[in-house]
Amino acid sequence: MYKNLIKETHKAADSACSAFIFMKYTWRIKNTLIKAAAAGGCLALVLLLSLRAGSSLYPLREGKKILISEGEIPPRGSLYNELARKLPAQETLSLTRRLEDIYSSRRIRPGDNYRLYHTTYGAALKFVFNPDPLTDYVVERSSAGLTAYEQTPEIEERLAALTGEVQTSLYAALAGSGITDPTTIMNFANIFQWQVD
Repeated sequence: MYKNLIKETHKAADSACSAFIFMKYTWRIKNTLIKAAAAGGCLALVLLLSLRAGSSLYPLREGKKILISEGEIPPRGSLYNELARKLPAQETLSLTRRLEDIYSSRRIRPGDNYRLYHTTYGAALKFVFNPDPLTDYVVERSSAGLTAYEQTPEIEERLAALTGEVQTSLYAALAGSGITDPTTIMNFANIFQWQVD
């Protein structure tokens, strides 16, 4: 009887050891699987970020559109305030800081033109600041982030002839001859102001 009790104790101990060993290996396998899943998730995240960084433009979310906003700096206004109406604060700050690398904000005047390409969810893709007709200051999103550069726009040269008779004023004569842009009329008037009586 004593021998049977020892045999049963050994059997119970063996099964307890087997269960412990099984649990130990199951725990190791479970930890290994968790670590592998975590590593796989990290790898997937790294791949996703590398694909995102490799695109030349900010990735568009499905159903979102690119908007083009054009405007000019208003009297007693600022470029930052104009952009803040269309972009989140952080995006506006990044864009104006990058523009500051190539064009001083102290030189910005009311009437300076700008064009902003942005998404409906507030990401700036491209910003073109045009203080004069001969130079564009561009801030553009690329794979390296926001980059700023200066560019000369293509200028189209056209030769035109205009004839007319000045009866009341040079301004009225030019306006009556088909020129609709008041700035062009004023430029002609300034050129010929001392030659026309």
